[in-house]
Amino acid sequence: MSTDAWGSVPTTAFGRFTAATMRGLTAASVSGWTAEQFAAVANVGWIPEAAASAIRPEQLSRVTDFDTVSARWLNALSVEAFAAIPADGVNQMSLAALQGLDATRRGIAMGKADKIHAGYLAAASRDAGISYDSVLAMLTGMQSGIGADGLSVDQFAAINGMLSGAKAVNGGQTYVSSLLTSMIGKDAWRPA
Repeated sequence: MSTDAWGSVPTTAFGRFTAATMRGLTAASVSGWTAEQFAAVANVGWIPEAAASAIRPEQLSRVTDFDTVSARWLNALSVEAFAAIPADGVNQMSLAALQGLDATRRGIAMGKADKIHAGYLAAASRDAGISYDSVLAMLTGMQSGIGADGLSVDQFAAINGMLSGAKAVNGGQTYVSSLLTSMIGKDAWRPA
């Protein structure tokens, strides 16, 4: 469907789109929706990350249900679009999503968060030597150097140190190991 054709789709239809339909959307499709159409979507988290970058600020300004979106999805939004999320939306975000926000989006969210969610953000940010951005940058760099025989000893030591230093608000594991898994494969980083 062309970008211009979305205007003729009734707003009520957007609330009936299935997850499979939403996951097949392109950035051009999503950018063609009105703010009213976008607000009618049952679950914005079903929109693919690749299409999230095309979401406009005015589309997000009326959405408050963000409990199923990931940090990766939120970080894919433009800074302007993320800033348009209302306080009620920030306060629907999961702990994992808030912990995984990059520094810019974390700062924006802090200004809108209620006391509980501000605590999550502050704890995730406090004296953080490891952030989502630094982990992603390191893993992306390491991924390009992984050979057919797996990680080198130095690469594994760097990852192991990074994982042991990353703690969630409750002191447990964070998103880091799942990020690692998605970057280099389920068991590729485990020692033999």
